Amino acid sequence: MKVVVTRAAGKIGRWAVRAILEAGHEVIASDKKLRGDERTKNITQAGLRYYGQLCKLLKGSDAVVHLGNIPTE
Repeated sequence: MKVVVTRAAGKIGRWAVRAILEAGHEVIASDKKLRGDERTKNITQAGLRYYGQLCKLLKGSDAVVHLGNIPTE
């Protein structure tokens, strides 16, 4: 199964990606902002507010774990 994980570079996102991979599934990891160390991993930078980027990200996926949000201060 191909699973998209939004906000994959966050605390919960990193855990979710590991758990999904350990379960034997393929992961398409995505985040709006990437830190320096994540650029070397298989993470796609995409803004979920942009329809074109979102469609490209979700194409061919079987499931989505949506962790992207606007945090409160």
